[in-house]
Amino acid sequence: MKQLSALTAFRLFTVLCVSGALISLYLLVHHLEHRLGLTSGKSFCSINDYFDCDKVATSPFSEVFGFPVAGFGILFFASNLLMLSFLKTQTGEGKTWSLLKLSSLLGIIPVVGLASISIIVIKSICIFCFASYLCALGLGIISFRLNISKGNFVVDGIKLFFTLIQKHSSLLPLILVFALFSLLAPMLVVNRYRQDVPSLQLSNENRAIQAWKNGVFFEESQRFISDGADRDVFFGDPSSPVTVISYSDMGCPHCKVIASVLHQLSANYHIKLVFKDYPLDLHCNRLITTTFHEYSCQAAKITRCALLTDEKLYSEVHQSIYSLEPLSDTTLKPIEVRVSASSNAAAQCLNQAGYPKSILRHLEEGMALKIPGTPAIFINGKIVTTPTPAAIEKILKLALAPKQS
Repeated sequence: MKQLSALTAFRLFTVLCVSGALISLYLLVHHLEHRLGLTSGKSFCSINDYFDCDKVATSPFSEVFGFPVAGFGILFFASNLLMLSFLKTQTGEGKTWSLLKLSSLLGIIPVVGLASISIIVIKSICIFCFASYLCALGLGIISFRLNISKGNFVVDGIKLFFTLIQKHSSLLPLILVFALFSLLAPMLVVNRYRQDVPSLQLSNENRAIQAWKNGVFFEESQRFISDGADRDVFFGDPSSPVTVISYSDMGCPHCKVIASVLHQLSANYHIKLVFKDYPLDLHCNRLITTTFHEYSCQAAKITRCALLTDEKLYSEVHQSIYSLEPLSDTTLKPIEVRVSASSNAAAQCLNQAGYPKSILRHLEEGMALKIPGTPAIFINGKIVTTPTPAAIEKILKLALAPKQS
């Protein structure tokens, strides 16, 4: 592999530092907009349930001890760029790149942790966050690829850093200015408005409640087929004046969480709960053109075929499939065998090509309603814009409260 020249490395390092700082600045602004309740609706980078920058920006992991994670990104890239400018006058390329190796390593470690949290814990990816991670990884690849230093780069890097501070009296104050701008200033702004926005979670809940109160009533979401195999099944109290409808995908991680929450809420409150199938799967959803949640249509089919036996089996299968992780042929097969053995009608339903009419009807309803993604929750015909468990429960309490005359 061709050795990277020091000049090329300097240029690439500079480009990545500038790019990473600008991306981190955008992420900081995006985070503060949500933190202060200055935005409504989904951001353009919230594409679906898995690629959702809003979900990442409003998660508890978007801050560390009250400081925005994006601010640390600005500080990291800006400090590297600053050190790079001072290192141009430094003699000894080996020691120069020892410091940059050390600095890059300090950025790679948290990047790996943040990426893991995003994928495993939050279960959503912010494309801009990962772009900044790639910039940090790029710095590490460049500095380690150059491989000029022959000694211990950690020791040499630390020695060179203190040498730069002694030689350039403005270096440390400038780093502190970047820290003030990227870390302290955002926290002070948030604290200034703490009385209006007590917490990020509460801000999101309040906006969801206000959006529901002022939202448009969708009459289409309240239409049901009352008889036959095409009917919608009600959980909870069928006589309740409050109807909760969830357009949901059985392969969607967030849908699984919300489905469990809705079942619990239907047990705690007198509500009428309806699940409608909206698989984000090209096998039955004509709007999906690439492989995505590829077992969702089959999972919905198994559930709807179970209804041909009885509602008890439908309910059991519905909750069983939502608890599966992951959704696959292997995990679905035992449930499909059970449903097939439950009745001739269910077996015929599973053996038929295509999908039950109810699934296709639900898909068309969702398309007509232009639902933004799954789960799409409607409470008494109004959509819940941010369907978190806390927001849904608070809206239910409002909907169940006696009307003031």
